[in-house]
Amino acid sequence: MGKLVVIQTVIPAYRIKVFDKISTELGDDFTLYGGQFFFDKTITTTTQSKLHQHINNHYLLGRRFLWQTGFWKEVFKDNVLVLSLNPRVLSHWAILLLRSLSRKRTILWGHAWPRSGQKSKSDNLRHLMRSLASEIIVYTEQQKEELKLKMPYKKITAAPNAVLFKDQMSSDTATEVNDIIYVGRLIADKKPLLLYNGFKKALKELPEATKLVIIGDGPERAKLLELSKKDGLEHRVLIPGEVTKASILEEYYKKSLLSASP
Repeated sequence: MGKLVVIQTVIPAYRIKVFDKISTELGDDFTLYGGQFFFDKTITTTTQSKLHQHINNHYLLGRRFLWQTGFWKEVFKDNVLVLSLNPRVLSHWAILLLRSLSRKRTILWGHAWPRSGQKSKSDNLRHLMRSLASEIIVYTEQQKEELKLKMPYKKITAAPNAVLFKDQMSSDTATEVNDIIYVGRLIADKKPLLLYNGFKKALKELPEATKLVIIGDGPERAKLLELSKKDGLEHRVLIPGEVTKASILEEYYKKSLLSASP
């Protein structure tokens, strides 16, 4: 199939195992490129990434659009190029047009639909981008089946953007399982303060041993630390920061009865 070249906006920690697995399988036939910061500055390339080659992200019009440089030699080679399915990356439009003219295999990888849903007006632009690709990879089987109804003649594959290996999975629990856990970025969109306030409101109904564990980093973390101190809840609300090591996360999850997700 030729060399596989993947171009990412950033390389977050949760994708490292995916790229490590691809690298193990393909060796020198795999090249990964990534920039440092995403549109949202709280999403960055992890320091754990040893595989990728750094490229430059040039943000335009108040970080609404992006043009990437530092990999363009790959565009004209006879390889398989994987780009993110994001219409806001203007350089991807140029790459898709150039490679479609020369019939080079170019794959888009990402969410099938915009955040506002498949019936939103913005999907018209996204659909045009999808149409220029040789193939499409979406994150779930459901997205694959939905997109096939709209693009029955396009090759569409479902593949997750994060993996957990079998030897890292565990159903072990601690002697006492009482906690509520959240793991993710601490930004306003994820509403961690709503979770905190809900926990605070429900305290009287919860066992005394129950703790709220909020793992992650971002601008909302400082607010959470300040609130927990102000409310005298440091002993009930744990906010350890970003934790990516599986063995440490495992210990937190062993004590958790519920996992909260935005």
